[in-house]
Amino acid sequence: MHISCNSARSTIIKLNISGASLNGTLDKFDFSAFPNLKKLILFQNGLHGNIPEGIGGLTSLARLRISSNRYITGTIPRGIGRLKQLTELQLGGLGLDGVALPEEIGNLTSLTKLALYSISLTGSIPLTFGRLKKLRLLNLRNNSLTGRIPPEIGNMTELHRMDLTQNYLHGQIPGTFSRLVKLNGLLLSENQLGGDVMLELGNNSVLCYIDIAKNSFSGLFPPSICAGGALITVIAAYNGFTSLRNPTFQNCTRLKCIDFRENNIVADLRGCFGKPLEQLRAMALRQNQLYGTLLTDQGEVFLCNSTGLTLLDLSNNALHGDLSNSKYLWNMPHLEFMDLSSNSLSGVVPSSSDP
Repeated sequence: MHISCNSARSTIIKLNISGASLNGTLDKFDFSAFPNLKKLILFQNGLHGNIPEGIGGLTSLARLRISSNRYITGTIPRGIGRLKQLTELQLGGLGLDGVALPEEIGNLTSLTKLALYSISLTGSIPLTFGRLKKLRLLNLRNNSLTGRIPPEIGNMTELHRMDLTQNYLHGQIPGTFSRLVKLNGLLLSENQLGGDVMLELGNNSVLCYIDIAKNSFSGLFPPSICAGGALITVIAAYNGFTSLRNPTFQNCTRLKCIDFRENNIVADLRGCFGKPLEQLRAMALRQNQLYGTLLTDQGEVFLCNSTGLTLLDLSNNALHGDLSNSKYLWNMPHLEFMDLSSNSLSGVVPSSSDP
């Protein structure tokens, strides 16, 4: 427990009771007794009951965190929209059920961090969220949100990380995402999103983590995805992408993980990579329509510079070539899993005793 007072020791300005097995409700909490409270942290306790409307009276509050109290039920009170000084709002891991996002959250224009994950949110993302122009983190993960991603989110030009994973959102990624020039993490997996991915997505110079797996995206994957050279991880498995333009990953010198399992991609595998992927740790392209050979003109595997590779899954494609003499392929120092089955590859796999 941490309680801090102002310099005159006349009023409490910070109240932090985290992981203290605190039991009880907030229903009768006298919020009016703390007019100067700037921080209220009640993370990971045993609180139950509702979040009372009176919490909106803490008009000096800058940080509010009541996450991981799974017995708190009810709704997100609309009075939260009165907390105009709030920079951080975290209400994840509560026991709310079938709760809509109040539009009043859009009034919290000082917010830099908004985390409302795993609380069974329903309905759509309010258009008022476009007012949160200082927001750096948006986490609405693991809810039951429906509808389209509002284009107004493109107004969040300070956004660094967006996590809308595990919802029921549909439609396309709004073209206004091209304004999110500071975005370094985009997580949209396990939704019902589809259509083409905006080509401008790759123009962001700082985008390093993309996870859009388990949707219904189709067409061409953005060919400029590595334009900024920052990309480290791209996970686009279980979609309907049909094409990777050559060379899509030409500038991906930092790329460690690429996962396009179970799409419909027709492409020359080697042609998608213009430079050696020296940092690569995992490549999973199972069950596509990739063709061509794994071998370079010198007869070695084109991944020979990926000395840290731990996973390689290129099964169920149309790759060809004789791999018998590829010493690197059979002696990758860190490889833990490799599957090249269901291709048109040939040759003899050397035994472990062969030099």
